Amino acid sequence: MSETVKELVCTNCGETVTDKMRICPYCGHALKAGAVGQTQPPPQYVAQPQFIVVPSPAQPAKEVKEVSNIAAGVTFVVWAFVGFLLVYGMNFVWDQYGRFVEPYTPFIGMYSAEAGGVAYNYVSELYPEYLAGEQTVSPTYLDGEPVYIVDYVVQDADGLQGLRLVVSRRLDDVYPLEYYDGR
Repeated sequence: MSETVKELVCTNCGETVTDKMRICPYCGHALKAGAVGQTQPPPQYVAQPQFIVVPSPAQPAKEVKEVSNIAAGVTFVVWAFVGFLLVYGMNFVWDQYGRFVEPYTPFIGMYSAEAGGVAYNYVSELYPEYLAGEQTVSPTYLDGEPVYIVDYVVQDADGLQGLRLVVSRRLDDVYPLEYYDGR
């Protein structure tokens, strides 16, 4: 005896299936044997409304830039403060302890021309009669301190006259050391 296979329509997806199937191979819906015949039309598909979920942005780009500008500003202020402390600290240490280090540093006298200019300004204000004389500048040590010795020698009718000045190594202090009168 041969069994006849009936074709049925799945009530869920509308595809053709046989009566021997318990589950629709197209949609996985459970089938009831002989429940739906071929004469029944497939169910109409009704479109369901779909909701599209749009993710909200985490933060606007402008706020991120403001945070990075603030961070950059704080970083700049911190580095400027550290630089100020370094410069101020080095100047403070040099002013306090430089006299111990300075005699041991090599003194070449590379600012001899500047020392001559400082001495010239000093002589022009206090001893203008020596400006016509000859000027010599010599870097040397005086009492262990590096200094510039600036000599002015003037020949006039009364004889030789001389003035010896001391200019500090830093070119910030000038004072007369000797005065020679050849009369």
